[in-house]
Amino acid sequence: MTRIVLTEEQTKQLSLTESVQIVTPQGHVVAVIPPELPAEELAQIRRAEDSTRPRHTSDEVREALAFLEKAKEREGSIDRRRVHELLDQWRASKR
Repeated sequence: MTRIVLTEEQTKQLSLTESVQIVTPQGHVVAVIPPELPAEELAQIRRAEDSTRPRHTSDEVREALAFLEKAKEREGSIDRRRVHELLDQWRASKR
């Protein structure tokens, strides 16, 4: 693989939300690099970063889902209200 190192000035021109064209000095397009993230996704991530809501690791999410699955096996169908009750119990057990 060929590696091209950008200058500081070139790096500042990059965008996470827009495609980047790589061109020759004559203006011929050599490649188009798609944005790293769609603008909506980047905005959603930034909103989440600013949020005061608690965050959970992927392991915690898997553990909570396993907890809910076991409850469903025991109780049968569970509605939204019951899911919230169960998650409150799960959170309390983690304190």
